[in-house]
Amino acid sequence: MKGTYFRKDRGKWLATAMVDKKRIHIGLFVNREDAKAAYDKLQTQLKKIKQNGKENRVNEFKGLR
Repeated sequence: MKGTYFRKDRGKWLATAMVDKKRIHIGLFVNREDAKAAYDKLQTQLKKIKQNGKENRVNEFKGLR
């Protein structure tokens, strides 16, 4: 699944996303479905920000968590 992978050293799923050519750490999750849901939620929120014409999405992301 895009945006998620398993961290063997921690035994958890990591969700990440690229925003303005920067990798954003969304979080660590016990199961893959929760990591995917967090990734999908972020992507939906980023689309809304982009539609509103806001340029600096990385700074806007900080308010989404």
